[in-house]
Amino acid sequence: MTLVDALEKSRSYLSSPTALQSIERDPYWPKWDSPWWHMSLLHEMDLVKDIPEAAVSRMVTALKSHYLPVFPINEDEVPQGTDPFRQIACLCSVGNMYQVLFACGVNVDRELPWMREWFLRYQLPDGGLNCDERAYAKPTPKSSIVTTVSCLEAVLFCRSRELTQEEVRFLDKGANYLLRQKLFRKASTGEVIDKNWLEIRFPRCYEYDFLRGFYFLAKWREQSGFTIPDELTDEVEELVSRQMTDKGIELKRYNLFDQRSYNPGTDGSWSWGQASEIDLMKAVSFDGSICQPLTKKWDEVKPKIATLIESVTKTNIGEVEAFLFRHEESSQFLINNLRDHGATLSEHHNSGNFKAIRIGGNVVSVFRLTRRGNLNIQSEVCDPKAILDSCLSEPIVLKGFIGDWNSVEPVYRLFRDCNPTYIPSYES
Repeated sequence: MTLVDALEKSRSYLSSPTALQSIERDPYWPKWDSPWWHMSLLHEMDLVKDIPEAAVSRMVTALKSHYLPVFPINEDEVPQGTDPFRQIACLCSVGNMYQVLFACGVNVDRELPWMREWFLRYQLPDGGLNCDERAYAKPTPKSSIVTTVSCLEAVLFCRSRELTQEEVRFLDKGANYLLRQKLFRKASTGEVIDKNWLEIRFPRCYEYDFLRGFYFLAKWREQSGFTIPDELTDEVEELVSRQMTDKGIELKRYNLFDQRSYNPGTDGSWSWGQASEIDLMKAVSFDGSICQPLTKKWDEVKPKIATLIESVTKTNIGEVEAFLFRHEESSQFLINNLRDHGATLSEHHNSGNFKAIRIGGNVVSVFRLTRRGNLNIQSEVCDPKAILDSCLSEPIVLKGFIGDWNSVEPVYRLFRDCNPTYIPSYES
């Protein structure tokens, strides 16, 4: 079946009464042909627009009541008659469906507030989480990388507000956990935990590979200034190179990584059996398939040629203006003040020394600290530490931040962490 036909088949199924009834019966099971998996795959393909609103709404409704409101650690937390396979949610599955629903436009924290609470509540002392409740009862609990990553992704990527201090601590502890494991190794011996993790696979659903872990670390570094050791980055580059072609990342297999499923019987009972498959998975996951979604993610975080910060002058002002006009809606302060007051600091309170960050020969960020102390930023790739270090060389005290939230927030966050007594006079 062609990809176009497989996509249409999944869209049609998710719009059908059969799909809605399946969600009502059980939002997760059976694998891999219930709506949960169609929705997850479309999300990984960056095609959430193709998930019907009716399926999203029905999924939210089901998740409000289907599962126990806690992840039970002890038997006395499980009411009598609870089906442990169907009515106790795994943390990794919660992390993944949180991301799917958020991408579909659902206010998950309002509709399903228990989800985000779980991520923080069930973090273990080593910084990770574990879907195996037995881990929480051990004297020295150990986390699962598979469980941990989807929960970290949900907290970092799925929000329309600033991170809370509790969430920052959660993400920092999680990132340090991944570093101690060097993404795929046992912390105690350095041995590779699972050789499958050394191969980029698609779709992942709740599964893990080294690139999934590295992508989170790189994005957290953009937000916080977190440091990733060069030797780990070098190892990731080498692993990616094994599957990189001139067209993008090439898959090596059909990634049906779990062939068992908990299936419904005609009499209403449930039992373990063979997993089913969906045509859309077969259409995007096979030996030789070029995986554009994961190629795109790698392009976002792959090590760049050295970052260069340069002053805006007659030599580069054309490139800077072109960059700002590509982001015209959120760059008005920078555009207008560059036009009205030039690229260097003067006596006017809105003037400032314009600077550009260049990576691989391209301008990726423009910023300036005004005489009145406001830092204006527009970024495609943000380097918070480089921007703040540059501001320290200015004869002006940094007092405020102005710009697109995605550009400003990483710098603002790092500044707040370095200056805990700083209190903004106004936030919008």
